[in-house]
Amino acid sequence: MPHAYYWPWIAAVTVLTGVAGEMCLSDGVPEESRSYILDDLGKSIPIGFLKGAMPSSDVLTEMLVLMVQEGLGFHAAVHVSANPTAPIYALAGCIEFDYFTYMMRCQVNETQVHVAVDAWIGSYAKAYRQFETDYPASSPVDLGSMGYAGEDSMYISQRVLQAAYQAEGLALDYYKSYNRTYHNAKQYFDSISDIPISELKPCNSTDFTSSSRMGFYAQYSGDSGGVELQPDGAYIGVCPDGYWWLAPACRDNAAECIPVLTAFWGWNLQALMQLTAEYGIPAAIGVSANFVNHVRTVRSLFFWYAPDTMFIELLPSRIVFPRHSPSAWARGDQSTAMPDIYIAKMASNNLQQKAPRVQQFVANINFELPEVQNLMLELKRAGEGSARNVSCQWMKDNRNKWESWVPIDTACLEGFGLIDGQGAFLDNRTDAAGCGLCPAGRASEEVVDVTGRTFRCAQCPPGHFQSKTYSTSCERCPKGSYSNSYGNVECQYCGQGFYEEQEAQTSCTKCPASRTTQLLGAISLASCVCTESHIDDGGVCTFCGDGLSCPLGSTLSLLQSVNDTGAQLPHVLGGYHSDPAAPLQVYKCQDNFCPGGSPGTCKGGRQGLTCGDCPADHYWASNECTRCGAVMWAWILALVTVVVGIFRSYYLLTSSYTAKASVMGCTTASLGMMLALFQNLGVLSMVDVKWPDEVSNLLAFASIFTFNLDALGFSCLSHGNVYRYTGTALFFLVVVLALPATGVVTQLLLVMKKRGLAWEKFKTYSTTGQFLQVSFTTMANVGLMPFMCYKHPTGEESVLKYTEVLCGSGEHLVMQIVGSLVVLLAGLFFSGSCFAAWVAPSLSGRPSLAAIRFLVFRFRQEMWLLNLGRLPDANDLFTNLTHIAESISQDSRTKQMVSSLEKLSVYDLNVVMRAIDVLADDLEMEVSRGAYSSRISMSTRSFRASEVKFNTQANQAQHVPDKNNEKVALPTLDPAQVTWL
Repeated sequence: MPHAYYWPWIAAVTVLTGVAGEMCLSDGVPEESRSYILDDLGKSIPIGFLKGAMPSSDVLTEMLVLMVQEGLGFHAAVHVSANPTAPIYALAGCIEFDYFTYMMRCQVNETQVHVAVDAWIGSYAKAYRQFETDYPASSPVDLGSMGYAGEDSMYISQRVLQAAYQAEGLALDYYKSYNRTYHNAKQYFDSISDIPISELKPCNSTDFTSSSRMGFYAQYSGDSGGVELQPDGAYIGVCPDGYWWLAPACRDNAAECIPVLTAFWGWNLQALMQLTAEYGIPAAIGVSANFVNHVRTVRSLFFWYAPDTMFIELLPSRIVFPRHSPSAWARGDQSTAMPDIYIAKMASNNLQQKAPRVQQFVANINFELPEVQNLMLELKRAGEGSARNVSCQWMKDNRNKWESWVPIDTACLEGFGLIDGQGAFLDNRTDAAGCGLCPAGRASEEVVDVTGRTFRCAQCPPGHFQSKTYSTSCERCPKGSYSNSYGNVECQYCGQGFYEEQEAQTSCTKCPASRTTQLLGAISLASCVCTESHIDDGGVCTFCGDGLSCPLGSTLSLLQSVNDTGAQLPHVLGGYHSDPAAPLQVYKCQDNFCPGGSPGTCKGGRQGLTCGDCPADHYWASNECTRCGAVMWAWILALVTVVVGIFRSYYLLTSSYTAKASVMGCTTASLGMMLALFQNLGVLSMVDVKWPDEVSNLLAFASIFTFNLDALGFSCLSHGNVYRYTGTALFFLVVVLALPATGVVTQLLLVMKKRGLAWEKFKTYSTTGQFLQVSFTTMANVGLMPFMCYKHPTGEESVLKYTEVLCGSGEHLVMQIVGSLVVLLAGLFFSGSCFAAWVAPSLSGRPSLAAIRFLVFRFRQEMWLLNLGRLPDANDLFTNLTHIAESISQDSRTKQMVSSLEKLSVYDLNVVMRAIDVLADDLEMEVSRGAYSSRISMSTRSFRASEVKFNTQANQAQHVPDKNNEKVALPTLDPAQVTWL
């Protein structure tokens, strides 16, 4: 572009902090009365003006500065740039805006340049659009055309134009005047031979070698002689002498060609070629190396532009060609007039806020091209540095024109509004004193009255807001917010529990019952989620209840997809379980089989409503369900062992009685106590208490003694809760029935009878009683299991031990029936044992006493002496013995005899009878000696009578069981035996 002629690579940036000099206008605003604008930090700064690369910018910028200083009363500073694209970047605040674009840094600091006039951005429209895309927030504002456009064209000097017109009335500023058929325009121009070849650039160093430009020329002109197709397919212009390209109208005679000059690489070379070829202009086009001198000294046509001062003294005229066709030029056809160049007034995007009157004033500026050309001529005539004087003179001569550009005080622009002297906003001009920037909460609204167009700052109505200053409209409150008053800077978000689906609302809608919102600003009913402790089940908020953690916003889908027990998501609590098919039906678990989390989660592969069972062919071991494998066979072997053990128990539990403690007796007693201890601990294990780990482990082990056999794989033998319980409970009934049945069978087996192994009836009863006595705690516990239920959050109940069995179900009924039988058995045994203990003394000397051996064999024998009092007439005997003992307490032998009698048991009845005889004889002998009083004699005779009765009753038994419970003949008791007693 020709404008680069004034851009010698890189130019320095000069910043003038002020424009010094005398006042131009006698009534202008003096410097001390001028105002500053404020930057974003509140610092006072002058309004910055950019003086561009074009000479027209020089004089127009100086003029505008004078107007702003003396006419509007603002301080101003001028920034100088030689870069024709500088307005784009300087007004945006880019650092180093006078350099190449890749060296610039934009959006770093606030701009110090606010206004640029005579900005030829039409030549750099692409760069401007790209900058707007890259930096939309800081891109400068186009305030419109300067009133004139830049004109690129083929020009003719005034002296040549006037010569032709005066000679023959030929208007050489019109393209048709060059047609050789009608006119000989060449006579008014010099020849190409008048220009030394040395002052031209060779064609091969200019745009004549541009294949694209030459190709378009060949395509649209049809002139095959003006270009040459190279072997590589490229086009070049044909210059016969290497310096001049000849148009078709004079190609046969170069002497008839009018010189057409351009410069540098060949500005608009293709257009010059097409115009001369299209309209028959006899022209020879050359690229001058001494362009300025040639234009001034050679009568020629030349390419140039306006406005400019370079050739202004020649008063050049633009040659008129057919109107410019943008579409043709877009195709590459440049046979119409060259396009005008848009020249703009530009401002920084913050000037409207900082100095709206200045921006409005700049926007109102309007010059005509002849005015500017005259200014250029005056500037050149006045010499360098005279731009201020030329501008001042124009202001004085054209005061009415430029003062019309000054906006009246109440002519507010968009973003501003009418205010009074105190700064209060007004709705009309009546009391208005000026304009003020519309603050947040207000918007600039147009008002048209008799004076003209202005703006007022109207408060935003309810349902609307504006958070920015310098706004031209209020924004609608977005969904999820509202405003219920005027002048809102921002809308309020809908509170928790409210939502709003529409814009521009003055209130929000409340969520339905049991629903709220998780965040502020909800925009739809879908944002209303269930409150804490509730869960969305098909659009209905359902109370979660025990066993479920339902934080705010819980839904059934979230519950079903949760994979942990995080507090932010709904989940099943530890110790509870629900089925995935009905996740809200929560069941309470026992032990630690329910870790919680998502529905259907059980520990270690367990299953069921309460994670109470392992799958078929599995049992619980090592905290997981383990395949049974050989465990079933182990149980079968164990059952065989139990059967054999119970069979052998008959012989162990009916062994001979000894007066002294034996190792076996002590061992079995200790084992019995230990068994009782573990049974009691096993019962404690069923209590719902959080035990310490050590105690919990001990109780878990002890539970085996109360038939908690799941850890031993009992489910492998009997799968299913009812079968497991029935198998456990019927064990007692089976054993109680099996022992007597076994006794009957052994009596029928002759082999066992011959070997003395057949079971005796009473001993069999004692063995059965011994079994019931040892297992009583376990039996009672097992029998009561079906009657111990606990409640689920659903309201249903499960058996405490067998949690998969719901209380009241058919399975539960079966278990209760079986349990009732076991409880009945335990009750019968207990009541029978109490009765047997009560009547035990009356069974002394009878074979049936052996049936309750399990009740009495562990007690000391002397404790059974008092049981003799239960026999007939035994009271008299012992009453007399008591009296005698009190009377003859001095006789050591008698005292020893009585003491020995007290230690005898019912099993020693034969010995008692012998001892009584000896004692009676001794007493009679002592009495006959007169050693005792008559009272003792009477007691002795009474004792003898009682002895006779006692012996009579005792002899009726003929035989009594000894301590081994075997019928033997009564032995003879001699004095030595009595002494032993």
